[in-house]
Amino acid sequence: MKKLAIFVEGKTEQIFVAKLLREIAGKFQISIEIKSRQGINFDKVIMKDSVTSETKFYVLIYNSCRDESVVSDMKEWYHCLTEDGYDRVIGLRDVYPISIADKSKLERGLNLANSVPSLGEFVGYIDKFMISS
Repeated sequence: MKKLAIFVEGKTEQIFVAKLLREIAGKFQISIEIKSRQGINFDKVIMKDSVTSETKFYVLIYNSCRDESVVSDMKEWYHCLTEDGYDRVIGLRDVYPISIADKSKLERGLNLANSVPSLGEFVGYIDKFMISS
């Protein structure tokens, strides 16, 4: 079973990602857990699907509840997630109000080149991740 963690900045992105994943993987091949930050050191499980013998993908959607928290939450959780067998850890957040001219500042903050893909690239990445199983 492949494991993927996706960090999002709000409820709209949380709903979008869950629907996108179910559409791509099919509702019987995927198990989704949604967690939301509820304070400084408290996370709440919003929803958790059961894992069956048909489950090919386990996805944690973590709602950081703020644009500014997505990267720091990813960095905070990264070690634990990789130790727990997650294949990928990715984030989805608004770049706005950062201008495209300042995109490189955001990338430097992530320490990753090309780390601000378009929504189309994000969808393509998810599709490729699930097809390559």
